[in-house]
Parts: sequence; C-alpha cells; structure tokens
Amino acid sequence: MKRTTLVIALISIIFTAKAQNSAANTSSEIASYNKLRIALYGGQSYQLATANLDIPADLNDYFFEMKSGQNIGGQIDYFFKESLGYGMTFQSFITSNKMEISEQENISDIVNISFIGPSFTARGLAYNKVSSFYTTVSVGYLSYVNSKNREESFEIYGHALGYSLGLGFDIGINNKLAIGLKSNLIIGKVNDFKNDNGLSVNMLYAEDGEYSSLKQVNFSLVLSYSN
Repeated sequence: MKRTTLVIALISIIFTAKAQNSAANTSSEIASYNKLRIALYGGQSYQLATANLDIPADLNDYFFEMKSGQNIGGQIDYFFKESLGYGMTFQSFITSNKMEISEQENISDIVNISFIGPSFTARGLAYNKVSSFYTTVSVGYLSYVNSKNREESFEIYGHALGYSLGLGFDIGINNKLAIGLKSNLIIGKVNDFKNDNGLSVNMLYAEDGEYSSLKQVNFSLVLSYSN
C-alpha cells in the first residue's frame, strides 16, 4: 500500500512539474512579441485630384478613366516596443489609357506615381501577438512620371515632398505569417514639371499659386511576415 501511494505521489509530482513547465513556456511565448515585420501589398487606387480645366471636352472621359489604377508596395518595420515601431515604406500607383483619335492618330498615357520614405507605426496586438490593428504615418519622396504618346513620344515628370497616412489590420495564419487589409492616403503637390522628348529636356513652370495635386487613396490586400 505504501509503495502504491509512493508511486502515485511520484507520478503526480512529474505531471505537475510538466504542467507548470508547459504553462511557463506558453506564458513566455504569449508575453513575447515579433519585433520585425515585412509586408507586401497590392490593390486598387483612386486619384482624388480635381481634373485639369484645360483638358479638351472630348478627352474628359479619357482622363477620368485614368483616375483609377493599381498599386503595389512594401513596408518593413522594427518594433522597439510592442506597440511602436519605425521603418521604411514604398508604394507605386500605375494607371494607363489609350484612344484612337483618327485612323492616323492615336494617343496614350502611362502614369506612375511612387512614394518612398521613412515610416512610424503604432499598433495594437491581439492575444496571439500576430493579429493586429495598426496605423502608419510617413513623410518622403513623391515622384510623378507620365509616358505620353501624341504625334511623338515624350515624358512629363516631377517630384515633391509627400505624406502618407495609413490604417490596416493583420489576421495571423500562424505565429509568423498574416494576411490583412490596409488603406492609406497619399498627399503631395508638384509645382513644376520637366518635358523630356529624348532629345532635349524643357521645364514646364506653373503659374503663381498653381500646382498639380497628386492626392490619392489606396486599398490593398496585405501579406506579412513577422519575426
């Protein structure tokens, strides 16, 4: 009887020790958080700037169709605290259109608006430390390139200081990978452009007080890796 009691007591001690060790490990895993986050995303974008009043009436629809396009981008963040991090963000908006004016004349435009800059992110983590809700602000370099084809091919391009404000959320697939959605607003304005026809580059100066807005809103599907 004493031997049976001793065996039962020993088994109880072993299982209790294992349970405590498992609980400690689980608590440690939950208490920790991923400091590095790398995200790739892409989706739909819309230009919010008012159309140029100098556009001929018969080209209104042509340029209106170019207000929407696709975006691709990426972001890398290092979180020095569970809820705060800094990093870099990049996003590129692409849209294009073409139209036949006559049997002898076609026009086309391919517009690319890109943003890159340092970013600051605040996030709230769920219990699993992977799913999260976050907001990101960034200030950086905003560029505009329009590859145009009229009677000849040429490029109109310019750059400006840009600002980006984004909101998004991640849903954890496992403790490393997550999918989610994000939206962000990019703001910037260009005062002067350059016209490059391959032979020469000419400046296109805006009138005093005038500028071209590059404001756009983006909606994206996100795949992220955290470690």
